[in-house]
Amino acid sequence: MQEIERGPAQRIAAWLIRDGTDNTMGGSWLTGFEQAAKQFCISEEAVRDISADVLDLVCSDEAVADAEINGDAFDIVFFLGYCKNLDTEDLECPALGQ
Repeated sequence: MQEIERGPAQRIAAWLIRDGTDNTMGGSWLTGFEQAAKQFCISEEAVRDISADVLDLVCSDEAVADAEINGDAFDIVFFLGYCKNLDTEDLECPALGQ
C-alpha cells in the first residue's frame, strides 16, 4: 500500500473533519473541492489530484460513518455523537413515536 503524503492531504482531511463536526446540524457535510482549494490556497486541480488520499484519511477517522467523493465535493456522514451542533429536533422519527 502506498504511503499517503502527510502534507496537504492530511491538513485537508483534518479540516474537513473539524469543520464538519463543528458545523453540521444533522450529521451530513458536503464540501466542494473549490472551497477546500480556497481554504488552503492551492488550486482546485491540486485538491482533485489528492482527493483519493484525502478521502482515505477522512474515512479512517473514528468520527466518520461514511464518506465519498460526489462530483467535485467531499460528501461526509459523521456519527452523531461527534456533531457539536446537532439539531435533535430534525432527528425525531414520527414512525417511532419520538
